[in-house]
Amino acid sequence: MILTWAERHREALEVFDTIPAGRAPGYALDAAGRAARILGDLPRADRYLAEAMEQSPGDRTARVLRILVLTDLQRFEETATGVPIPTRMSGDNATSSFARVLIRPNSPLAQR
Repeated sequence: MILTWAERHREALEVFDTIPAGRAPGYALDAAGRAARILGDLPRADRYLAEAMEQSPGDRTARVLRILVLTDLQRFEETATGVPIPTRMSGDNATSSFARVLIRPNSPLAQR
């Protein structure tokens, strides 16, 4: 989604919402989830990322982003148990590392 690369997140979501349910490819769902999270629409971001994970269970990007969204929503137990931890993550290593810290059982966030 080129609009998200240009940081035009609101416009990207307006376009994305015109795609019929179940027709969006995984990479578009990842981008829409990221855009929704940036805009603070966390339930929407969770919905998009959950759909991306359902479509493509091996989608590491969706899993990492969903861990972050669930943490933002303070759904810590689901964060720790409901999202499979990617064994190898590529891409933004800082984001991946942060997500791993968040889902550790002894994380301060998990203890809230």
